[in-house]
Amino acid sequence: MPEFKLSKTKLRQVNTKLTAAYPETDLHNRRNPLEEAVFIILTSQTNEDKYLETWSRFKAKYPSMREAQNASVDSIARTIKSGGLSRWKAQRIKTLLDKVQDKFGTSDIRILDSLPNEEMERELKVLDGIGIKSAKCIMMYSFGRDVFPIDTHCLRLLRRMGLQIPKESRRSQAFSEKIEHEIPEEIRRNLHIKLIQHGRAICKRAPECNVCVVSDFCKAFLKNGKSSKSSKYC
Repeated sequence: MPEFKLSKTKLRQVNTKLTAAYPETDLHNRRNPLEEAVFIILTSQTNEDKYLETWSRFKAKYPSMREAQNASVDSIARTIKSGGLSRWKAQRIKTLLDKVQDKFGTSDIRILDSLPNEEMERELKVLDGIGIKSAKCIMMYSFGRDVFPIDTHCLRLLRRMGLQIPKESRRSQAFSEKIEHEIPEEIRRNLHIKLIQHGRAICKRAPECNVCVVSDFCKAFLKNGKSSKSSKYC
């Protein structure tokens, strides 16, 4: 298992600095958990402008999840074509909605709100197209649970700040639980959002360390020398 180098105190300080830099908290996620599951599928391998346009088209065509569930794969694919990988995404959406209907007898999964976190996550992950990260996103954004989804940006930033991440364990349940345990409950949602925003804006694959507000908490930056403000070592 990875060794976490950041203390909870430092994580809270990182959260405070990033919150000041990025006051906006809306990443366009959905309050309805089944809509959130579909939204996550539409975000796959595309940029924000594209998936927001695709989501808008999808909702205009299918105002309710029941209408989407009754639609054909071809119809869904035509509706979401602008977002790329439309056939693959349409099949995933159709399979997910059919599975929800078969399992719950309705196009709604808000019934899961009565479950504790562990059981809710387990129930979500048996639905087609929902893995650990997607389940935690649904739990956090739609059910208001204090969990910590680990997306690409979170992973990259936490690694640069000192988290040792064995490649073979990134998608494992044990790894997800380990990282979540290290993040203070009260900042999990906000820190997740801020890491995504900072990862998109500054701490990209080629980071802009000279304008980073949390460089003093970054092991990669500190290890290679504050004075240079260079991004080549990240």
